[in-house]
Amino acid sequence: MFCSVHMAPAHCSRPVAVLTLLAALLIGSGCDNAIDPFSGRSTFSIYGYLDLSSQRQFIRVKDMNQPLVRDSTRTIDATVTLENLDEGMSYAMQDSVVAFDGVYTHNFWVDLAVEADTEYRVTVTRSDGATSQSTTRTPRAIAPVPAPQRGDCLTTFTVRFPGISNTERIRQVAVGFLPESGSSGSGGSPPLDRDRDSDDAPQQEWVWVPAEGFEGISISAYGGTRDVQLRFAPESVLATEIESIDRRPPDIYYPRCLELGDDRIRVAYLQLGPDWFDVPPGEVGFDPAESGFVENGLGFLGALRRDTMAVTVDTANTITVSPGVARSQRGTR
Repeated sequence: MFCSVHMAPAHCSRPVAVLTLLAALLIGSGCDNAIDPFSGRSTFSIYGYLDLSSQRQFIRVKDMNQPLVRDSTRTIDATVTLENLDEGMSYAMQDSVVAFDGVYTHNFWVDLAVEADTEYRVTVTRSDGATSQSTTRTPRAIAPVPAPQRGDCLTTFTVRFPGISNTERIRQVAVGFLPESGSSGSGGSPPLDRDRDSDDAPQQEWVWVPAEGFEGISISAYGGTRDVQLRFAPESVLATEIESIDRRPPDIYYPRCLELGDDRIRVAYLQLGPDWFDVPPGEVGFDPAESGFVENGLGFLGALRRDTMAVTVDTANTITVSPGVARSQRGTR
């Protein structure tokens, strides 16, 4: 069974939007919740990931020797710590209880901004000393390189993600734009949690086009390296939401960028740490049957980083089209 971790808007509750899925893996294993197929084989299950883009970390924990019924899951005999192994720092995680499908789930959390390229360990200890633990390394911090940084609607932009290691992945890339008021853009929530400038338009007005499956956006490795390269022209991306502008004279092209309410075209992406196994480019997930990630337990612990970058497009000028394909800008909207 393959489970996908979907990105959610910044205001979604992380235990509900992400870790609820992890509970479903445990709860949905059979028709009778009183039967625990893992009982006696493991101490705790540990499910979750560390997020470099968040100031709060969540990990879901279950005692594998307790049946999946309401009364036995109301409390949990567990002390959970998150350790920064590179710096020797340890942080106690607090329990929060969420009712899910007739049972209680335990999402342990700590207010902590985890560091890039750092090894962390989650340890769960029962009062009798029984312990389960899992270790993960966070992805390295990378700075995408756009070329060019500014262009018009017909410019082909290239965004390079340099220095991706052999065990890291770039996934769930999307290109976003903001139609001006009154355009045909349908709007949509951004696919990533991220910090926003105070002058940004409300998130729900941005339109996001996933790179996977859209022929107007290409993603590939280049130069025989693990580096990832994204290529797109704003005009083809905007065509998913904005109708073409049919005006005259015929040698003057009215690009869809004239219908934008913001001159930034944004690229959102997810960078996975080395503990995620190799999944298709359009998906992010883990196999709940793979128990080797947790010592004396079951589950998965990973790490990821969410971010966006932007290029600037001309939203004011038409484009003069010449027979030789070359073009120059003139005039205004």
